[in-house]
Amino acid sequence: MKRCIVPWLFAMLLLLTACSGSGGSAEDPIKGSNPTPAAQGHALPKENRSAAGTGAVFTDDNGWYICAAGAVSYYDYASGQTMTLCAQPGCSHRDASCQAWVGNVNSFAVLDGVLYATLDDAGSGAQLVRKELSGGKVTVLEQWDNTDNHFYTATLGLFSCGKATLYVQCRITEQQADGRVDSRTEGSSLLYDLAAGSYRELSVPGTLMGFSARWGAVVEEPKEQSLLSAEEFAAQYGENASYGRYVHQNTQRRLLLWNMESGDYTVVADHNKDGYLMTVDPAQVYGMEHIYQCGDQLRLLNLESGESRTLLSMEDIINYWVMDSKAFIITDTEAGSRVWVADLQDGKPVELAGAADEHGMVMSPSQEGGSFFRALGDNGRCVISKEDFYAVRFENAVDVG
Repeated sequence: MKRCIVPWLFAMLLLLTACSGSGGSAEDPIKGSNPTPAAQGHALPKENRSAAGTGAVFTDDNGWYICAAGAVSYYDYASGQTMTLCAQPGCSHRDASCQAWVGNVNSFAVLDGVLYATLDDAGSGAQLVRKELSGGKVTVLEQWDNTDNHFYTATLGLFSCGKATLYVQCRITEQQADGRVDSRTEGSSLLYDLAAGSYRELSVPGTLMGFSARWGAVVEEPKEQSLLSAEEFAAQYGENASYGRYVHQNTQRRLLLWNMESGDYTVVADHNKDGYLMTVDPAQVYGMEHIYQCGDQLRLLNLESGESRTLLSMEDIINYWVMDSKAFIITDTEAGSRVWVADLQDGKPVELAGAADEHGMVMSPSQEGGSFFRALGDNGRCVISKEDFYAVRFENAVDVG
């Protein structure tokens, strides 16, 4: 399969040589001569991309970006090579004289050749910066300065529709009369407009999962839950029963369609009324589609229209997520675990035979590019082509650390 490098990155890499409705049902899964889904892959959606945290990577169609030791590098999937994005001969990549230098990054994302990052400096405070990867220029967009008793950190969240969510936390210390130092933490959620260079505070009634220019998908979880303790659960169901699964299936939550401007919301799904179950997987939004479960149904909430539709019905679902314009589903019965995928357009589930064993999923994808998955396999973190993954040729995965 041919792969292409985005034009600005190709130019940089040349320089680097000098710098060394109701869907399908599981009752009739697809079988026979076409047991695997289409594996051509999809270009990554531009909306609702999550920033990478400390030690993580940010993928694009052709590879992924890494911010380590202060500088930006890129792993090119086609060549299997990692290159620091600096074209200066003899550069050590250890200070601001380096074209790839950013600083002490704690979260970042790359959109159209521009890197946005939050930086932490224990001495001075926190910054939101913008870096032009083609030239190396860094611009400070926002800054939160520490004082004698206020200490700031900032973390990027989601990027969508020309905006980014940002969480700013302030640790406040106070000297008491008896010499003790008390500490408390305050935080605020912000919505930053990338074009305007301004932000406003968000009063989100829960956890924001994804958003459009108008709507946000928010999961609300009451602090008070009527759940058995681990000891009570073991006494009632036995020590071999899964307490974690019990907590997941019985935690009361609501999925809200939240108006980003007015703050009003409507309830899309409720645990008690609709059997709503939020997946434990972080991959819950693909572009403008948010996936959620009500009983035996997997449903999609479209964040542009605000409307929901049923994707498919399937029994014994224990986990689900969305990637590559597909729903990934794990079911579990006494006969064992099974892995399925269903295209978001037709909702027809296809089993990936051999993708699960007695321990669960053999290889779990965590991130994607246009034609590959980053995954966790038997030997740890790896990269595998989507074609090989869907054909369950896991032996072709390459370890990437």
